[in-house]
Amino acid sequence: MAIIFEPSTSPSINANVNVNADADTRCLLIGPNTVRFCQRCMLLPHTSSKSAPYGVHKILPDADVANLFPILVQAAEPPPLGSSTPELALLLTVYVLDVHGQLFLHDTVPKNLTSCFKNVDFLDFFFKRIRPNPASRTAAPSYAGSGSISRHDILTQPKDSRLPEDWSDVPPYNGMIGPQETRSREELYSSACKLGDSEGYEWISPCGPELNLVRCQDTPLVYRELSEEGMLKWAGSLIEPFRPDQLMVDPSNGYVYHPSPRPSSRRRQGGEKEKESKYGKLSLLGSNLVLSRLADGLEIDPDAFERGQGGSIEWQGKRYELGLLKPD
Repeated sequence: MAIIFEPSTSPSINANVNVNADADTRCLLIGPNTVRFCQRCMLLPHTSSKSAPYGVHKILPDADVANLFPILVQAAEPPPLGSSTPELALLLTVYVLDVHGQLFLHDTVPKNLTSCFKNVDFLDFFFKRIRPNPASRTAAPSYAGSGSISRHDILTQPKDSRLPEDWSDVPPYNGMIGPQETRSREELYSSACKLGDSEGYEWISPCGPELNLVRCQDTPLVYRELSEEGMLKWAGSLIEPFRPDQLMVDPSNGYVYHPSPRPSSRRRQGGEKEKESKYGKLSLLGSNLVLSRLADGLEIDPDAFERGQGGSIEWQGKRYELGLLKPD
């Protein structure tokens, strides 16, 4: 694979370096006096057609970064008049999460196992930081303990959307601020949250100067594996003890839910607000997990729904009653 720079206002850089296509790759953003990794493409071996700050958005392996770094810094053009400083810029990235817990850039096509994010470190980093969008109903204190599930279509833009499809890829949300922009970074952050909420991006994963919006097909966290020792795996490698006595079933679709990860003991001691999970009260058990680990002992009884019972499940020789998720 060769490094080829996209057309931009930046000067041409002759860096046609051959690399191993199987090597771990990262995307570099090259801007006025800056060279840094981009979370938008971090660890994804692809050549992006997405726009990026300062117009350069390319892939190269980690091993070549050190060799190319002096060349790239020297070649980066000076900041144009009216451009923003990195301290004021806001880089917005928009993600969607499906019912299997697979994370995608919102415009990835197709969305499947081969195109989702898979790097364990990145997934742990990303999901540890997920929290309610402050402009969304998910941020209301009543939501955290309600057991409500806010679901959205992740394949298409909402039909009532008034935003252009590329709104997050142009100034002032792509890391550049035009000369006419007068809002502070805090105001841009608030605006991005409100615009995202209008399209169902009810969760965020902040990362320094970057803001990641997340629209979820179901819950913002999905448990994907269950070990013989009774540990649920989520994100990339994070784990949570399995509590079969606290499972809930949604009568409308048969989905099974488990309590969301508990805050760490350090955070629980820090204040009342940390006693509730920031992911909401419940998190979905992925269908692959249910089918492979729980299906043999799972009994969902639709006839019992009217009595407020969801059925039962057997785990390690003991049977537990399933609670019933109440509609909003």
